[in-house]
Amino acid sequence: MRTGNLSTWLLRGTYPRLYVPIVLIIVLVSTVRYHYLVATETDEVRRHAATELRRAGDALLPSLAALPASDRQAQATLLSEGIASFGPGIHSLKWQVDNEPATEARAPRLPATAPDWFAQWVNIAPPSQQFSQALSSGGAPGA
Repeated sequence: MRTGNLSTWLLRGTYPRLYVPIVLIIVLVSTVRYHYLVATETDEVRRHAATELRRAGDALLPSLAALPASDRQAQATLLSEGIASFGPGIHSLKWQVDNEPATEARAPRLPATAPDWFAQWVNIAPPSQQFSQALSSGGAPGA
């Protein structure tokens, strides 16, 4: 194996002196660009998910608060309809009144549209929000 010093390599011609630094600059710029692109997109996804959850909470809380605490079937039906109407971004809704057992509706799991390695690299945690609504009886349930 032949070895040489850097100055000999740089003096051999225009190709190694221009090509290698230009390729390194392109790789560096692309890496920085895609890093910020992915970061911006993940922030946008988080904002969109928070907006969808807020919209679901604002629409469902008054309807759920109007139902009696013992009518778990009506609560489950309303939560299931809420999941269906607010799109695929909401995976589950849970309603609990004081010390009563919680009522929960879950959406069916959709197949992943991104490769596993990409989902692990981006690492977007599912959003979660808690809302409360004052009941006419004075209690404060959460959804």
